[in-house]
Amino acid sequence: MKLLKGRVLIKPIPYDGMSPGGIWIPPEQNDTFTQTHRGEGFVVLTGGGVENVQEGDRVLYGKHDGVPTALNLEDRDHLMMNEEDILAVVG
Repeated sequence: MKLLKGRVLIKPIPYDGMSPGGIWIPPEQNDTFTQTHRGEGFVVLTGGGVENVQEGDRVLYGKHDGVPTALNLEDRDHLMMNEEDILAVVG
C-alpha cells in the first residue's frame, strides 16, 4: 500500500478501562469516558510529505479525526487521517 501526500495510517490502541492518568474507570462509566477521550495509537504507514511523524510513533488524535479503514494488516481496524489531525507524538 502506498499512501498519498500528507496521509498517515494509524493503528488505534484499544481502550482498556484506564484513564490516561492511570485511574480505573468503572464499567458503567466507560461509555461516558470514551466519548470524550482523545484517540491514541501507533503510526503504521506514512505518505509522501509527512514530516513530523514516522512509522512506529505513538500519537494522540481527536476523537472524531480519521476515517475508519478495515485493512487486512494484522486483521485490525485502522484509521487514515491527515498529518495535521495528529495532536502530539507521545514519548
